[in-house]
Amino acid sequence: DEVQVAASIIGLFHLLPPASNKFLEPLVSITLKLESILPAIKFYGGFGTGSSSPYREPLIKFLVVEPRKTCEYFLRHLSTRKLSQMFQAIMRHKQCVKIRDVVMNNPDELIRHTFDCKTTSMSQRTELVIQGITIVHILSSADPKWLSGCKKIVDCLLKVWDSEERKQRLKEENELYIGHVHESKLVVECLIHYCRVHRTEVRILWKMLTIFLHRTLIDFTFLAEFYEKEIAHEWSAEEKKHITAGFLRFFAEQGQTKEQMQTNEQLKVKALQLIIIPILENTFSFAKRKLEPPEDSKDAKDVKDKKTIGEDEKSMVIETKTPAAPMASRNKERDRQMANIRSVLGEEMVTTLIKELIGGQQAIHYREELRVQLLRLTTLLIEHLHTQLTSYRKDLIKFAWNHLKSDNSASKQWAYVNVCRFIDVYETPPKIVLQVYVALLRTYQPEARKLVSKALDIITPALPKRLSLGKHKHPTWIKWTKKIIVEEGHLVPQLIHIWNLIIRHPDLFYQSRTQFVPQMVNSLNRLGLPQNRPPENRKLALDLADLIIRWDRRCLEEYTEKLKFESGQGEGDSKDEKKSIEESSSKRRKLANGGALSDIKKMGDQKRLREKPFRPNTVMVELIITFLIRLGLMTCEVHETRFLSIRCL
Repeated sequence: DEVQVAASIIGLFHLLPPASNKFLEPLVSITLKLESILPAIKFYGGFGTGSSSPYREPLIKFLVVEPRKTCEYFLRHLSTRKLSQMFQAIMRHKQCVKIRDVVMNNPDELIRHTFDCKTTSMSQRTELVIQGITIVHILSSADPKWLSGCKKIVDCLLKVWDSEERKQRLKEENELYIGHVHESKLVVECLIHYCRVHRTEVRILWKMLTIFLHRTLIDFTFLAEFYEKEIAHEWSAEEKKHITAGFLRFFAEQGQTKEQMQTNEQLKVKALQLIIIPILENTFSFAKRKLEPPEDSKDAKDVKDKKTIGEDEKSMVIETKTPAAPMASRNKERDRQMANIRSVLGEEMVTTLIKELIGGQQAIHYREELRVQLLRLTTLLIEHLHTQLTSYRKDLIKFAWNHLKSDNSASKQWAYVNVCRFIDVYETPPKIVLQVYVALLRTYQPEARKLVSKALDIITPALPKRLSLGKHKHPTWIKWTKKIIVEEGHLVPQLIHIWNLIIRHPDLFYQSRTQFVPQMVNSLNRLGLPQNRPPENRKLALDLADLIIRWDRRCLEEYTEKLKFESGQGEGDSKDEKKSIEESSSKRRKLANGGALSDIKKMGDQKRLREKPFRPNTVMVELIITFLIRLGLMTCEVHETRFLSIRCL
């Protein structure tokens, strides 16, 4: 009851005449004293300050009557922590719009009392600067566009950001007062509000990147998302071009001291990782989506629906064509998307990227982290701008090839991804292609698995067009794949590495399945049945069994279609059939009488055509069925592996 009486008395002061501002200071002081005793009497759950205080609402009604006087009073007493905290809470209140407007319309007063306050005490000056940052953050959160018109405030924030005092406080944040720990976060959030309006101020984007060079207790994921998602996805092409051009100028800058050079290089790494590469990835993917027609579109581009009958390359193919989109409209859309890409990354920028970033004299001095990001960047450019980069092929392959000899795992694996993308889009000597492919097959270490799989997924579809079949029955890359399985198959990680590749590209290995199915069947028990095998290995073994079955079904369907196709031709022309019977009988007579070798060879070819294709024999089928039964029984009782049991059935 006493608390409610005091709150009611404070609530009467806003009814007094305007001259009652003389009560401002004593009323605020009394309110603070009343709030200080609230925890002792366990009122409102024991929290007697802030929004839970019963005295704040009545006090705010009085303060908003004279908002200018209120602001002047609190700005003069910002060095007093209790008063500054009360002022911050008051400005956050939804009824204090007038008080916020007074501060917004008088930025010079705010600067004079906070950022430019003349005081000899270092601790007091730090307190006032942080109070100023907090007030600016509150105002910019209430009105995000306000800060865009206050260049003086932004300059003060940037001055604080570049100051050595802030950097020192960031290093010692474990010892700071809790209210000062969020200083850098508040500055970043204010600068983000400013950058959303002034999108050509790219220098601020580079400044904010420096926060990622320090260890801090605060989570700055929101800043990374601002770079990677908002800028890359929502900003216009012209605004992205300003950022790209600004990055090239920033990349050319060199520090005066060794420490500055090291810091600049770390910033370049973060700029590539968080800004430049996401921008280009979004630009290229958007253009690709626009150029690809929807799956259900009637005006899709030329599509050949091929159905192979038989097993070798000479097998017969039935082709059906879907309606093609008008060439003029497709070319127009392609030109529009290329113009959009050039508006983000012009030809001069591409030249600068190739000649200065990866071909300059400083390239040999780059740290490993920067090399990785440059390899990512060049890989992206090769994938989407290979036509424009034709004249720079030597520079591109030289930069990537040098990193294949690196001892650092990350740069070496990204170099493989880069070279594989180069092989995919440019003509490359077959010896180099095979060398890269075999090296990737033999790289099965867990730490390199992700990037090696990515590189293999790029180069494997390109192997048929880069390595010709020649006179051999199976391609060279098939032979090398089988050779590694036979010679190094005793290593389970090596075996898993190759089987995963085949599972990801079943169509490429289908024609040569005779080389792999026996080894696949023999690997099932090794991978899936031992008790110490992880669920990933069991799933791989099950995928292998599933792949063998799918290959066999496809083979049977194609063989059936082939027989129907041949029988349809025979029924279509009875005279030709009669003639072929007569020719076959004459050939038999020739053979009986010692006919020519050429006739024997022709009949042998026809016999091979009528031979049944490769299918798993009875022993293989029995091994597969036994494996599925055993694996299904082993995994049916554990919840995490029950899905494997269902698949086995």
